[in-house]
Amino acid sequence: MVQPHRSPRRAPAGRVDNQTSRRRRFMKFRALLIALTAFAVFALPDAALAQSVTLDLGEGGGFSARIIQLVLLMTVLSLAPSIL
Repeated sequence: MVQPHRSPRRAPAGRVDNQTSRRRRFMKFRALLIALTAFAVFALPDAALAQSVTLDLGEGGGFSARIIQLVLLMTVLSLAPSIL
């Protein structure tokens, strides 16, 4: 027995328009977010400037200097694998 050929069901026209408008809203939101991010990056560079660090070890701070150097070395070596 041969069944008659049926065309696939199509979504109602309102649903297609709803999906299209949702996509357009998302694209507008995305463009606005990119514009605000670009504005923040270019207009607010002072917030990203690093502060200087002054470390006074006093007279004969050889031992303290070595400890600080070792801590900094361990920090750099532990972060290096994640960067690469």
